[in-house]
Amino acid sequence: MNKSMKKQLISQFYRNNKFVFIMAIICTLVFSMLRLVLSWIMQQLIDIASGEPNAIPLTSLVIIIIGYLIVFVFVFMLTRFSQPKYIKQAIQQYKNYAFIKLTEKSTAAFYDESTAGYLSALTNDVVSIETDYLSQQLSVIRLVVTFVGALTMMIWYSPLMTAIALGLTVLPLVSSLLVGNQLKKAAQRVSDQNKSFTATLRECLDGFSVIKSFRAEKELRKVFSSNNELLEDEKCAKSRTTILVEMIGSIAGIIAQLGVFITCTYLALFGYGLTPGVVIVFVNLMNYMVQPVTELPRLLSNRKAALGLIEKLATSLEQNTTPPGNGCASNISSDILVKGVSFGYDDNKEILHNISIRFEAGKAYAIVGKSGSGKSSLLNLLMIPGLKYNGQILFDKTDIRNIPSETLYELVFPILIIFLCCVLPNFIRSIETNDPLTTVFTVFFAIMTLLYSYLIVYCGLKLRKLRKKYRND
Repeated sequence: MNKSMKKQLISQFYRNNKFVFIMAIICTLVFSMLRLVLSWIMQQLIDIASGEPNAIPLTSLVIIIIGYLIVFVFVFMLTRFSQPKYIKQAIQQYKNYAFIKLTEKSTAAFYDESTAGYLSALTNDVVSIETDYLSQQLSVIRLVVTFVGALTMMIWYSPLMTAIALGLTVLPLVSSLLVGNQLKKAAQRVSDQNKSFTATLRECLDGFSVIKSFRAEKELRKVFSSNNELLEDEKCAKSRTTILVEMIGSIAGIIAQLGVFITCTYLALFGYGLTPGVVIVFVNLMNYMVQPVTELPRLLSNRKAALGLIEKLATSLEQNTTPPGNGCASNISSDILVKGVSFGYDDNKEILHNISIRFEAGKAYAIVGKSGSGKSSLLNLLMIPGLKYNGQILFDKTDIRNIPSETLYELVFPILIIFLCCVLPNFIRSIETNDPLTTVFTVFFAIMTLLYSYLIVYCGLKLRKLRKKYRND
């Protein structure tokens, strides 16, 4: 059984990228431990300054600090290489794989789907995935390691103070959990609104010439401004939610830190074996306990939101991926039979109603009709096996639903149908109007359409041969 599309997309982050990813993880682990070592160095410096008898000699501590700095610089250089390279490779492979799957979709896919969703998924959503999933992976590792390390050091220094610190840590944890889940909903709303904005922008640009001809620029600006405002409102709401989560976590963290500092001072004054250096290191280590507790809910919420964006793309890519049927017709030897076909883009309005036509192989047919009568719709039905309609369309007695779309693309007959359905009726009307300029333009358009259609089929057949040759090699 094939893996789900979501798992396939996620696996692209690590394909041929595991070594760099592991290197980035190791650098993150070492950096986290170096932060804990710095707390110990601060404790020793303060104990030396306060004259504590058990403090290590200053010369030995200076040598330790020099070694610490050397290791820090070395790990920093490795991180500078590994982390950006891992993220770059992961995002590049993710987008490439998604686009490959997009090109494997059938022609009928975009009759039911919006291209704006894919534009958003491969642009803005990718930025969110990079920031909230890939980059945050290393951040989560860093926070977890520093939390465990800080807890271990605090237990070693004073089990009593560790218990008190853990009790105070509950406050920022609860406060972050109360509002952390709101980030996922906010990110989803931004993604949906960006999809709508992208669709509106594309439609405005695609129809720009028509808009100019009807002088509808004012209405166009209103539509753009309205969608732009809705998008920015959702982004603003997400920013406010993020700030709220961070603010509540920060306030709760400050309260927890002050509580630990006051308690440490009290125990030190009344002879519970806490030196000034231990008091300071406890407050510093408390940062490494509070920070994960306050940030992890937000990071995990962002991660869940990013996974939601991946899942949304996966769901879209899984639709209309395999052409229906398993027929193998490669040419038309007898006829194309349309029997009692009814079709409409809207369920409440039929464009074609109970149409029955027989196209014999080797013959040319002119389908003449006014604009909107269904010429292009009939063409679509003959080219795209995935459209929903009532009745039967048979290619040499084989239902079109059982013929892969790739086979239909190889047939040359759509060129004639395109020409006869779209150009010939307009050419006839231009002659009837006795307008020389219109006639010249229509003839020119007809010639260009034929050349364009010929190039499409010629290039398509060449590409197919190259693809077969590539696969065989």
